Amino acid sequence: MARKKIVILFPLQHLAFSPTTLGLYDALSQHADVTIYAPLPKSLKAEDIGGRNVRFFKFDTNRSRKIKALPTFLLNKVRSIFDRSFPLKKLHIYDYLRYHEYKNALSENKDQYDEVIAVDMTMIYLSQFFYKNASFLSLELTGLELPLLKAVKNDFIKAVIVQTPQRYEYLFGAVQHKTFFVQNAPTFVPLPEINKKNNSLLYNGTAAPWFGLYQCLDFVKAYPQFSITLKGAVGQDEKATINTNYGDLIADGKIILNQDYMESKDMLAFLAQFEIGFCFYDLSFPKMNTFNYHTAPSGKMFAYFASGVPVIGNYLDGLKVVEDFQAGILVKDFSPATILEAVNKIKSNYSFYRDNCLKAAAHYSFDKNIAPFVDFIIK
Repeated sequence: MARKKIVILFPLQHLAFSPTTLGLYDALSQHADVTIYAPLPKSLKAEDIGGRNVRFFKFDTNRSRKIKALPTFLLNKVRSIFDRSFPLKKLHIYDYLRYHEYKNALSENKDQYDEVIAVDMTMIYLSQFFYKNASFLSLELTGLELPLLKAVKNDFIKAVIVQTPQRYEYLFGAVQHKTFFVQNAPTFVPLPEINKKNNSLLYNGTAAPWFGLYQCLDFVKAYPQFSITLKGAVGQDEKATINTNYGDLIADGKIILNQDYMESKDMLAFLAQFEIGFCFYDLSFPKMNTFNYHTAPSGKMFAYFASGVPVIGNYLDGLKVVEDFQAGILVKDFSPATILEAVNKIKSNYSFYRDNCLKAAAHYSFDKNIAPFVDFIIK
C-alpha cells in the first residue's frame, strides 16, 4: 500500500520550539510522507528542526506592509459592526496581515495531500479554502481567533487533538468531533540516575516577568544557599535588568544563564541534573489572566516530569496534575518564604516526589497518547 502524503500547517515562526508539532511529525513519519508548512523564522539553524521535511514560506509584517493593508483592515472593521459573525472581526492589524500572508502562501502550495493537519485556529480556518477536510491540532487558545474557528463548518473538521475536555468545550461547546486528548509532553524514556547538584533550581523556558522570572530570582536573592539556572531565551531588556539587579548573584554563580538551543532528547538529560523546577504563571499580568493560561497544561511541567525533577508551580487548573500525581507542590503566592516552604517539603521527601514525576511522565508519554490519532489518520 502506498504511503500517504500528509501536510502539517504550522502558524507561527517558532516551529523549533513546538515539541507537540515536531513529535506529531516524527510519529506520522514512521508510516507516511510528512511535510510541515510554516512561516520562515527570522533565524533558524538546520539542527533546530532535526532534519525534518519542512517547507518554509516567506512571511513579512513590516511597517510598510501594515500601512498598505490598513485600508482593507479598516473596511473590515466597519463590516464587523454590521456583521457580528464576521470571522476577522477581532483581529488586530498584525494578525490581519499575518492571516493574508498565510492565505497567499497556501494558495501557492499546489501539492496534493491525503491528509491535512492544521495547527491552531487561523490555519484550520484558512485550510477550508484549499482542502476538502482537515484535522485540527489545538495548542493555543486566543479570543481574537475564536471567531475564525466558529466560521469553520463542523463537517470540515475530521478530528481534533486537544489537551483536555475543558479546553475542547471552550472551542466547540456541545459539538462532537472525533477527539484525541494529547499533552504537550515528551516521549518518556527513563534516564540513568545521576547525582543532582545540591540546592540547584531550574527556570526552564522564556525568561519573562509574566512567567515568574523575578519571583524566582528574588527567592535566590533571599536565600543564596540556592542557585538557579535560566534555561531558554532571555531578551535584551530582561538581561539588562537581571545584570543590574542581580549582578552580584551572577558573579557568585548563583544565577546562571544558559541560552543554548537543545533538541528534546538532549534537553531532558540536561534538566535531570537539577533538584527542582519552577513553573509559574503570574496572573497579575492581564495577558496571562486568560482561559488559555488558566487551563493549559504546561509543556515545561511535563519536561520536568520526564527528567525526574519535582515541580513548584502556582494554583491553576492546567497545573493541577502536579498535585494529582504528587509530583511537586503548588503554591498560593510567590513570596520567598512560601517558595522556601515548598522547596523544603520536597527536599525532605525527595525520592517520593521524584518517583511520582516519573509515574506522571509515563502516564502522559507522547508516543503512547498520540498513537490512537496516528492509527486513525494512517488507516
